[in-house]
Amino acid sequence: MLVKTSSRAVVATVVMLSSMTAYAGPLVTVTFKNLSDKDAHHTIISVNDSNTYLYASPKPKAVVTPGTSDTFQVQTGLSNSNFASAHYIIGNKTCKFYTVYRDVPPSSGLKPHTVDATPSGGAICTANITSINAVTKAWSVEFTMR
Repeated sequence: MLVKTSSRAVVATVVMLSSMTAYAGPLVTVTFKNLSDKDAHHTIISVNDSNTYLYASPKPKAVVTPGTSDTFQVQTGLSNSNFASAHYIIGNKTCKFYTVYRDVPPSSGLKPHTVDATPSGGAICTANITSINAVTKAWSVEFTMR
């Protein structure tokens, strides 16, 4: 009886996870560029940062050296939406980056893909959407820090 119950639980879990993948929102490709002359440290500060790290492939580099970049992809498994959030620190400068896709009706006037960069401590941060696939809604963003 225990074996039957355990195998049912395993099958139920596999089916549930498979269905989550099938209905996941579009994939986002994130490229972070360190335009400074010092190391940029990827730091998990918020729950969104933590979820981004959890679902990222490959995982964001802990340190991005000067003049280099790091690229990773995120697909959270949320139905009809997806996001990526990241904080980078260089000395006392911080950049908070965020991008999101929401499946909104065209008549709403809202943009489905958005991106944001918030600097502090004298940091210069930029966030841009570099491409959007019109069919899959997958998108790419570039975050820069100096």
